[in-house]
Order: sequence, then structure tokens, then C-alpha cells
Amino acid sequence: MRTIQGQLFLLTLLALITPSSHAQQPDNASADVEARAEEPTFTPFYAFANYFSSGLYQGTGGQLTVFNIPIKVEPDQEGRNKYRLRLPISLGFTDFQFDADGVSIPDTVATATVTAGIEFDHWVSDKLMLRPFLDVGYSQNFSGQSSSLIYAGGMSTFYYFQAAEEKQVMVTRFQRASFRTQGTLIVDGFSSIDSGIDWTLPFRYEMFEKPMYMSVYGRVYWYFLDQTSTEISNDFGSILDAQELGFTLGWIKPLDMLLFDLDRIGFGYRTGDGLTAWRLFFGFPLE
Repeated sequence: MRTIQGQLFLLTLLALITPSSHAQQPDNASADVEARAEEPTFTPFYAFANYFSSGLYQGTGGQLTVFNIPIKVEPDQEGRNKYRLRLPISLGFTDFQFDADGVSIPDTVATATVTAGIEFDHWVSDKLMLRPFLDVGYSQNFSGQSSSLIYAGGMSTFYYFQAAEEKQVMVTRFQRASFRTQGTLIVDGFSSIDSGIDWTLPFRYEMFEKPMYMSVYGRVYWYFLDQTSTEISNDFGSILDAQELGFTLGWIKPLDMLLFDLDRIGFGYRTGDGLTAWRLFFGFPLE
């Protein structure tokens, strides 16, 4: 039995809706720029990389591209109600860019986040499953020489139903994450609710003699930022939202990738408060 599962996510930010500090502005536009600067922007703190749906984000000192590897260890168990150990790892790189000749990845890690936790699968019925989780961890910002302790918890609900000759799933998640910086002892955090549906299409095809399927998904996010927030947003007590649409290509029999089984690859487009992004990911799109 495969006991270690891993996923690798890459979220690529193409444009942030914020004016450049080096751009020249006309005199009659200064009032408008000042007003827009006071609007909340989507700038999550680097310690929360594991809880902002993975990927590339703007942190406190610039833009980062984060590779999240949420490894899960599942001991051998009987029955449907199971538990897993959560060991997500996030590595952040500065100045990650795409160019015409390919992808340029810097060799310097700017941030690293390691957490340990546990999650449970509790089946309420044949269609409804609850998955609570708890995490604690440590995050280091090497460029800013700062570190934080992280603690988080939440729960996801999975509702399965039959439609279009396929088994579909709707997922809703609530989570709360907080951090405390070492040295300065700043305490901050946020809560979020997101909900989405993954819709499997009723046809099959083959690629390299591997039977495959396709799904489309949609997801909405609401972020509730603490009123004491100084690192997450420019506006205290903000509520930010984002939306994402995309599709996945899946294998009926997952591919053996040594440390984990790869069952899907997907692409998505996300937009929201101060954020426009393309997303490339591997695995289930609603986790």
C-alpha cells in the first residue's frame, strides 16, 4: 500500500493590480492613485504559504513564487474513517520569471515553511465526509532574516453526488491560521472560507496507452483579515475575495512517481482583490 502521498503546486502570478512606485503619474491623477493605494490588496504574509491555496503570492518585501509540497502519510487502517499525518513544505523563490526561451528559476531560497499536523476523514453518510485538521509549524524568511511560529486549524466538507453519469464532488472549507514572529512578537492571522465544485465530464480517452478523463472546476474564496493585521493587508479588518476557474486531466490508474501517485494535472485562472493569476497544479483542484 502506498503510504506517502505528495503533490506539487505552482501558481504563476501574471499581474497585480497595483501601480508601480517607479511609474510617473500625471499631477491630476495623484488623488486617484492615493485613493487606490488605500484599497485592500491581496498580499498574504509569507508564513501563510500553505494556507493560501499554494503557489505564487506577493509577500512582505516583494513577489515570491512558492512551491508547495503537502506530503501526507497515511498509516494502514481499516474502514472509511481514517487519519493522516500532514507534513507540508513550502519553498519560496524571489524574482521567478517566465521568458521566451523558457523558465528561469533562481537558485536562492527566500522563504521556507515547514508544518506538521493531523487530519481525519469522518463519513457522516455515503455522500457526506468531514475532514478536520490541526497544524503547527515554523517559517523562515531568509531575505528579511525573520521567522515565525505558525498554528492553524480548520475543516473541509466533501459532498459527493451523481450527475451527468459521473460522480461529482462539492467541497467547502473553513480554516483559521495565525502566526507569531520571533523577536518582535507580532501576532496576526486570518480566517477564510472557500467553496467549489469539481465536475467530471462523461467521456474517456487514452494518452500513451493510459486511460484518462477530464474535469472542470470552479471555486470562490473569502478571506477575513484580522483587524490587528499589519503584514497581510494595507487595510485593517479587510474582507478579500477571489474566484478561480479551471480544468484537470486525470488518469484512471494513477501514475507511479516514486514518492507519490500522480492522479491529475490541472490548469486554472484566478482573479480577485489585487490579483490576476494563472495556476498550474498536480492533484485534486479543491484542496
